[in-house]
Amino acid sequence: MNTDDFLDGFPGGGFPGMHNLDPVPAPLNSNEISDMIGMDPQAMQVGVKIFYHEKQVLETVVGNHFGCRMYSGVDVTRAPGYNDSFAPVYGPAEVEQIRFPEEGSPTTIMDKLNRGLLLQWQQNSIQVTRFCQAHVFASGGCLGSNLVQLVRGQPTKVFDFNFFLSGLAEYKLAKAPVPLYEVFFSFGQQPATATTVDPGVLITVSVTHMNAKASISKMGSASDVIMSIEDECDVLAKHLQHVVRIQQPGN
Repeated sequence: MNTDDFLDGFPGGGFPGMHNLDPVPAPLNSNEISDMIGMDPQAMQVGVKIFYHEKQVLETVVGNHFGCRMYSGVDVTRAPGYNDSFAPVYGPAEVEQIRFPEEGSPTTIMDKLNRGLLLQWQQNSIQVTRFCQAHVFASGGCLGSNLVQLVRGQPTKVFDFNFFLSGLAEYKLAKAPVPLYEVFFSFGQQPATATTVDPGVLITVSVTHMNAKASISKMGSASDVIMSIEDECDVLAKHLQHVVRIQQPGN
């Protein structure tokens, strides 16, 4: 079969004009993905796990719209007369208060955690403010594998909603690994690992963005069959295969 005979199989005796092909769908943008997975800022939940070395000593889910504070000792925010003027010291009173368990706690650091670590969220993003004397190292979330030493009294964003959605879109197209939905905080010591619990650290807290974690399942896992969107060459290839089949003997 010569080239002319081959091309005669197409309407008009040649390659179909590219302008006649159906347009290639554009990749999903962040707003479309957000609508698809249904991440409602008003229904945001955060999972908190506290580890003393590698032993998990507390697990809870926070549904408070304002955030939470992890602390040791006495909860000053519940004292009579506590108001917003004390917020720079202990944070706002309306956030959920999570006390570090006393049983099995490392005594060398607990008295330096009374003012605590404040987590606040807005529009599905999470920021953290360190009040406590003990140094705190953060990693995961939008920080990735970078270890960031939190500056005392300075809010730091640790989970960026738009950054996560961008990563989710890349993951669905098999262009990037699954985006991180978990943030780690190491108290008083710099961990050897950034995105897991280091058993050598006295206290580690993992914070999971529950909505983001659920969205990974809704979008499909990495084990799913992942294919690119059909492009113009794919359409042309189908036509070529069809022509070859009908011109082969026995077809």
